[in-house]
Amino acid sequence: MESNYKEKIIEKYSGGGEVNRAARTGEYAMEFIYTKRALDPYIDKEKKVIEIGCGGGYYLMNYAPKCKEYLGVDLSPVNVEIVEKQIAESGHENAGVRLGDATDLQEIAFAFINKIGAIAKFGHGVGWKMYSLRQ
Repeated sequence: MESNYKEKIIEKYSGGGEVNRAARTGEYAMEFIYTKRALDPYIDKEKKVIEIGCGGGYYLMNYAPKCKEYLGVDLSPVNVEIVEKQIAESGHENAGVRLGDATDLQEIAFAFINKIGAIAKFGHGVGWKMYSLRQ
């Protein structure tokens, strides 16, 4: 059952539609506006940020220049490929993206989280929460 759910998610995002989601009007645009407003005070050049479910890289491209290091993680290989291209084109040397599953991040977390200040956002109708991990 679990793998079927993951396959459905991967299939849903296989078209790369997440890339321009922030530019759309309506609820998507509002999600990005309000999430950025909530996150902005927590992002600075001293923080490492990991985003679980980075989609098309909207937050990564916005926050990578403003933080020490930014890692996007996504379950969709298509999204990871899109974000890799955006990072290469932008020259954000402090940014990276990895294929990963939000239910199994142990390897990624141990590699990335080391005295970290991290902000995590959970969306898609579930609501969002912020966590600031102190050293």
